Amino acid sequence: MRKLMIGALFLILLFVGMTNVGCDGASTSWTPPVNPVNPVNPVNPVEPSTGMVSFIEDTGSDNGSLPLYSSLWKQQAATLPGVNRTTRNVYAMNNNGTGLKKLNDQPFDFHSVYMLPDGSKLVFAGHAADGYSQIYFVQLGGKTFEPVQLTSTPGHKMDPMLSTDGSKIVFMYANLESEKFDIAVMNADGSNQYVIPTPAGWYIWHPAISPDGTKIAVEMWNEKNDMHPIYLMNADGSNLSRLTHLANDGYPAFSPDGKQVVFSSLSFSLGVFTINTDGTGMKHLGDGWDPIFVGDQILYVGWAGPDYHEQIYSSAKRLTNSQNHDAFELSL
Repeated sequence: MRKLMIGALFLILLFVGMTNVGCDGASTSWTPPVNPVNPVNPVNPVEPSTGMVSFIEDTGSDNGSLPLYSSLWKQQAATLPGVNRTTRNVYAMNNNGTGLKKLNDQPFDFHSVYMLPDGSKLVFAGHAADGYSQIYFVQLGGKTFEPVQLTSTPGHKMDPMLSTDGSKIVFMYANLESEKFDIAVMNADGSNQYVIPTPAGWYIWHPAISPDGTKIAVEMWNEKNDMHPIYLMNADGSNLSRLTHLANDGYPAFSPDGKQVVFSSLSFSLGVFTINTDGTGMKHLGDGWDPIFVGDQILYVGWAGPDYHEQIYSSAKRLTNSQNHDAFELSL
């Protein structure tokens, strides 16, 4: 969900230096990705797959999705009306770029998606009949894609993520009274939902749950917008502590062992970083946003081609090769 972005031109200029990788058809016509490091050899060496990932492809004519870093937009998003788009599909692939397949039978308004690395379960957010974005759960492995709607109350619910065992879902929950997002946690069947209120004077975005379901990492910033770090807390909202100390940090996700958090930051260009959960050992991995751990790889979103289409990357390797926007999250 990335629209009305303040400073989008600035971000685009940051990526002018990225390698110009040609697009060759939509994801439904899969071709080997171009190696941006060695274009003479067009096929990246295929590493063994250690996990699966799901992403959204927007096949609409507008393709109007730019990465969202505007705090002003985020402050308004909880009460903005959604625009129902039915030109999006959900794909799955191995974390080395192989095994691409479309999951849904019919296009739907997908705008954020997360799949367990073993490929067994998937959650996504999309607009329901009431016009609000709601959370859906899919048990994969069958012949058909059969989403189960888990939430139905008024207000947008977005950015769901499953715990490693597939038992818990964390997501953003629009509080219509405060007109802000809170963090919500529930069982994977929609039961036992509880809300962690956002502290007064603060906003939250992109909550992520730890593999064991005991911790939550979240992007937080105050109303003055002079702080924009990643915070950690217990799954019940207690023991809130600041993790990062850069500017404009966001999109956190835990490592499989729960000892690290990967995130993106505007502090040094638009970079992907890892940091230990005790705040030590921060490393810069590359340029992109919305990073996640998938098996033993870190995947993230980056721009490709002269039209700056969003595509999925791992390290310096481009894994998707589409003329459309491919991302884990698209505009609301």
